Amino acid sequence: MRRLILPAIIPTAIALFSMTACNPWQYMTVNSPQLTRNDFNQFVFENDTLRLIYDMAGDGGQVTLRILNKTSQPLTINWEKSAFIRNQQSISLIDKDVIIHGRTIRYSRYSSTFIGSFPRSGDVGLVPPGSEISNDLPTLAKTGPLQVYVPDSLPQKKLVETNGINSVKFRQLHYDESGSPIRFKAYLTFSIGHDNKEFSLTNNFYVSDVYQADGGPESFSLYHGHGDQIYIHQKTYNEGLAESPPTASSGIR
Repeated sequence: MRRLILPAIIPTAIALFSMTACNPWQYMTVNSPQLTRNDFNQFVFENDTLRLIYDMAGDGGQVTLRILNKTSQPLTINWEKSAFIRNQQSISLIDKDVIIHGRTIRYSRYSSTFIGSFPRSGDVGLVPPGSEISNDLPTLAKTGPLQVYVPDSLPQKKLVETNGINSVKFRQLHYDESGSPIRFKAYLTFSIGHDNKEFSLTNNFYVSDVYQADGGPESFSLYHGHGDQIYIHQKTYNEGLAESPPTASSGIR
């Protein structure tokens, strides 16, 4: 019986190991050269008119934007005139088309499904005086590839969990703003007052640290789910890289 069971178990174990080794998790710390962080590591921009709070956390870089109107006048954000900008490419902060799914029934016997769309226009968000709104923006993954090439030649570190038993192996890359493979901007257009005086703001961001680990968020204790930490789980190393393999001059820690 043992001779029959072992050959079946060993290939399965090898396959599972191969899937784990070829499917690393990457954890990224987002930074900004101009914005401060609050107690939750969310990014904060503030002036006499408004306060913006960016929360970037979770799978694929889920982004939530909170807008506080500090004035006694109505404030609106024009989502159609706002975008993420990455590598000279503009990514709208709204879906330009409204998608409709439906089903038709004829004579209680025959049915069919359909899908359609129509363009959305005039999409603005009103922020009344002295109040705050919150809106979910497109994930950072929609701006382009997020996976970063991490060479096997980097020294591997071991992170021992608090139970003192389990451990996670990882490699780390560090970048300054100019050398980061992932840099993007949030361009926001506002109008204020009853005369709708328009103005715009641009906030810059970049990825400063990349950790490639063999464990998920529940086992990688350096990921805290803060407002400046995102993660991705890629299936291959050679699809959709945010950068080409680094040279000796790139920032490696």
